[in-house]
Amino acid sequence: MPSRRTAWPPSSAFSCDTVAAILAKSPAEKAGLQVGDTLVEVNGRPVLTLQAAREALLAASLERPLSLVVRRESERLSLVLKTATPKL
Repeated sequence: MPSRRTAWPPSSAFSCDTVAAILAKSPAEKAGLQVGDTLVEVNGRPVLTLQAAREALLAASLERPLSLVVRRESERLSLVLKTATPKL
């Protein structure tokens, strides 16, 4: 089965668990997320389906770092994504 990919951060175009693009200077890039990484867990919640990924991301607090486990090639990596603080 071919790998499905999506942009990070997720948007309405989010369609799967594999990262297709990273925005320059984004929290995702700063956390070390890379194109081709596959989401395995978000804040300790397993990501087995697109719906699980969406639910885990929507449940995350913007005030706390986001704990991600990704598969990169044959490795499992733990990453911490610090959310951007909106400037008022």
